[in-house]
Amino acid sequence: MNIAPEKGLKDYQSKMLIGARADAEVCAPYPGRVNDILLRDFNVVTLTAYFKRTWPGPFSYDFRVFNQWVNWAKAHDLPIVMHMLAGHKLYYPEWARNAAWEGPDQAFLAYQYIRQLMTENDNGKKIDVFNVVNEFLDPVTGAYRPESSEIGNFLLPMGWEKDESGLSGEARVNALHPRALTFLFETAARFTDAKLELREDCCDFEPDGRKVQAMRQQILHLRNKGCRVDAVGLQCHLFWEDRVDYSRLDLFQRNVEQFHEMGLEVYVTELDIPLLSDGEAAQARRWADFVRACRACGVEQLHVWGLADGVDKNWRDGTHPLLFDEQYREKAAYYAVAEALSE
Repeated sequence: MNIAPEKGLKDYQSKMLIGARADAEVCAPYPGRVNDILLRDFNVVTLTAYFKRTWPGPFSYDFRVFNQWVNWAKAHDLPIVMHMLAGHKLYYPEWARNAAWEGPDQAFLAYQYIRQLMTENDNGKKIDVFNVVNEFLDPVTGAYRPESSEIGNFLLPMGWEKDESGLSGEARVNALHPRALTFLFETAARFTDAKLELREDCCDFEPDGRKVQAMRQQILHLRNKGCRVDAVGLQCHLFWEDRVDYSRLDLFQRNVEQFHEMGLEVYVTELDIPLLSDGEAAQARRWADFVRACRACGVEQLHVWGLADGVDKNWRDGTHPLLFDEQYREKAAYYAVAEALSE
């Protein structure tokens, strides 16, 4: 199992782009095993620009490592998905979380951040997809996460606007939307022609859940406000919540299909599947079954959330959730995914 395959994952099929999070938060690109794997196995990359690293002060920015990865990807003709332009409070540095901002202040700060990221290094033209908003909604109720909660919406002081989705009854989950939602998509579209993506967590297997209904409502609201939304991102950190039946791949597929019916591309953006008590063979089978489901319902892009176990100590550390072990050797799950892609 530790013998490197003759070709990469991307070479087993041609329809679905196969991507990975390049660890922009960990290091700049460098020659070696990481780059070899990225170039052999993947034909798209996710690059992260988390605010805690890139935003040291209100009008101070540090995109040096991010820009290095962008330029590396472009030099190797790899499309880029950028994660993220706005999220909940825990993604932001202390100076931003602890200040008593008013709406106009936050709007100005968010605008300047997006403008800087997209104009610096010509990133607005080099990047192919921008994840504009991430994790705005409560997983169970579909309501907007309140500003007062630990993972509340950082930009809620910008105010609210009436829902213009045109929906009614149960389909109209929220009567109001944060003004930030429209503002962020409008601002992103000012600086790039790249695709714009709306991303959420903990809803991948719940096509009838309140969160998915709220996402559909958001998209219709944005469109009726004149905003462009091109894609939906389903994170797919699987086996995360006990309330979800992850064996129901038909539910995941129906979820994808209903977004396709809205004219959206659907991306699996942050896939990982931990090693459970039933062992590596079972983990490999789960990886393969999920990849088959993605192919069957026409997912346009599938990204794994990193390359090797143990690199990101802040996320699912010790659960061995990825395709390579700590020494960057292919695991059983890797070969199972290759087989699923080749069928």
